[in-house]
Amino acid sequence: MDIPKDIVRFPENLISLGEEEIRVIKIHHFRNEEELHDDDLIDSAISEFSIALKRLSQDLVEKYGVPNTRDFAVDFDEYDEFIEEEFDDERFCVPGSFVSAVWEREDFTLYLAVCKEDRKHPIVLILGVAY
Repeated sequence: MDIPKDIVRFPENLISLGEEEIRVIKIHHFRNEEELHDDDLIDSAISEFSIALKRLSQDLVEKYGVPNTRDFAVDFDEYDEFIEEEFDDERFCVPGSFVSAVWEREDFTLYLAVCKEDRKHPIVLILGVAY
């Protein structure tokens, strides 16, 4: 997985913009309809992206501290119903995320997340900032 060597500069750059931004760090497109419906392939890709997220979040600990993390370990078929229940929580939640690391600060929220909206969309590892 090609990830920038100095991941700490990405959030600094996003925060310095002073507005909500999202950057895609890695993306997995499915090649055909068969892959879109292969739950094992989807789970495997999400697992690979989740491992990368956990590694990257560790790289950010020195600068931003320990993040709040969420790991929605559920079957893809049950994901839509599960995520709606989780949005009732008071903590910041990245919509469409399977795994996330969130750093909530007084003036911004920084997050890394592995997301997939539904079967027809790719899996993405994103870095974002919200105000």
